[in-house]
Amino acid sequence: MHDGASETSAARWRRLRQALAGLPPFRDSGGRYYLTRWVFLRLLGLIYLVAFVSYWVQVEGLVGSGGILPAEGLAQALREHLGLKAYRVAPSLFWLYPHDAMLHILCGGGVALSVVLAAGLLPTLCLTLLWAFYLSLVTFSQDFLAFQWDSLLLEVGFLAVFFAPFQAVSRLERQAAPSLVMLWLLRLLTFRLMFGSGFVKLYDETWRTFTALLYHFETQPLPTPVAWYANQLPARFLEAATFLTLFAELTVPFFVFGTRRWRLVGFVILAGFQALIMLTGNFAFFNWLSLVLCVLLLDVDHFKKVNDQ
Repeated sequence: MHDGASETSAARWRRLRQALAGLPPFRDSGGRYYLTRWVFLRLLGLIYLVAFVSYWVQVEGLVGSGGILPAEGLAQALREHLGLKAYRVAPSLFWLYPHDAMLHILCGGGVALSVVLAAGLLPTLCLTLLWAFYLSLVTFSQDFLAFQWDSLLLEVGFLAVFFAPFQAVSRLERQAAPSLVMLWLLRLLTFRLMFGSGFVKLYDETWRTFTALLYHFETQPLPTPVAWYANQLPARFLEAATFLTLFAELTVPFFVFGTRRWRLVGFVILAGFQALIMLTGNFAFFNWLSLVLCVLLLDVDHFKKVNDQ
């Protein structure tokens, strides 16, 4: 049983390597991103999976009928005060059956669709429903799904609907060329996210004086055990790290608009930066999603070089 599973896994890996080796050295811009899209959509499926699973286990306690901010009560209040306008002001599938059961249907359906998307099946349909399901939860979850990563997931998920291949099974060797328009819209989102994260720091004097990291690790909301050790580093080192953080967020994002080589450098720096943040702090799936967006800076030749090594 174990050997059979291993052989199946090995066979799939061989087919992927053969598919990579067989791809021509594309010169048209769209054709360079078959594999980029293939990887990106599967990773996005995993992000959606984490988002829905983590919320499902606490949804009743947060917005259930006996929860902290009941969604059912909000729906009733919106109908009473806004009438039919409520459906436009608060778009959500929750209106179809505004009870606890619908919250579980949205979460459970999101989990199932995330798995299907990660498997490469019905990508356009899955992404459309995942976006609708998550928007439905965000609309009636109030403070509990009002974080930056929730808005980012909705924005990325919406653009991904039009970036995905319109086919039942997302097979690498049968995909049509990705839309360059959607690819660049997603890249612009990546730039805005990274640059905006750095620009907003300039409003804080501690970042302008390169002293922010002297306090950050012990004052952030959910530090990891590694954060304690980071906080013990010499002040000079932390001041230099503060400068490098601003450099990574204010300068490197412009590499998105550079040549292939510059985009590769941008990927390495930005993805590595997200990994360092995850080592010292817990910001839900925000940094994981940011890292997945960085994949869009790569093309098929970058993946081929990794495959050849």
